[in-house]
Amino acid sequence: MAPLVLEGATLGKRHQHYNKLLKDVTATSAKPAKIDYNKTDIENLLNIDLASNNRDLDYILEVLKGEDLLYVSRAIKRSTWLFTDDQYAHIIEPEYLHSQLFPQMMPKASCKLLHHIRISLKNELIVEKFYHYFKDKNLKTAIKWLPNCPIDLVKEAVKNHHVEISPEIFGRLCRRSPTILEIFLESTGDHYKTEHLKKAMFLLNTHTDLYLDALDKIERYGMPNMGKKHTEIIMKKCYQRIINNFAKYIYCINVDTFAKSLKKEDIQPFLRTQLQNKN
Repeated sequence: MAPLVLEGATLGKRHQHYNKLLKDVTATSAKPAKIDYNKTDIENLLNIDLASNNRDLDYILEVLKGEDLLYVSRAIKRSTWLFTDDQYAHIIEPEYLHSQLFPQMMPKASCKLLHHIRISLKNELIVEKFYHYFKDKNLKTAIKWLPNCPIDLVKEAVKNHHVEISPEIFGRLCRRSPTILEIFLESTGDHYKTEHLKKAMFLLNTHTDLYLDALDKIERYGMPNMGKKHTEIIMKKCYQRIINNFAKYIYCINVDTFAKSLKKEDIQPFLRTQLQNKN
């Protein structure tokens, strides 16, 4: 039999042809053929996609154990059900993966699978299992699982392991709960991290006072630069607070934006107050 070749003069046309082939073979209730390394990638990928559409667990697991990273990547990408449907929780479970599946996979393939699980898995209780599995082995790796863990666990981890939490992870945690910012500052004491505060600056949109309360607790050298956009936000939401505490916020706000935001009737009183404070 001649090898399968996609028709079309452009990449888009060839994609359309491939999608039609997949739609047609799916409609026939056909079962996917085993991966054959003597056949074309198109034929093997078609079988992987068919297995993914059919939720053929055994087939997908065999592909994951295969020798071709292209096919492994395809199986991971197309089998989202494996990571989002709780009926496969016995597979997407740290002990099973590390003792049964990963030893049969290529190292790069197992790393790719684990990464995809981490970014796709939403079941908090299952994510918590991965966090605890890695916690005593590699805390830095465990921290990466925190954003989708139960919120009580997140808060406890921020208290106890704030040093290990990167700015990027911290920003994601603050999206889970604004109180993470307060817990972080209480836990870090005098060792505030400007980059972490920058990643939480989106809270100015919804929890303006909470974020400003946090800034009020730290020294000026630890304050992040708000820039024009965020200065506009606080001047709209906390106008009088910023004016009354200008000596504090001058180190983080955009002064030009602050000046443009001052109401005409407040300019002279504000300038008099600043002169008095200097004296």
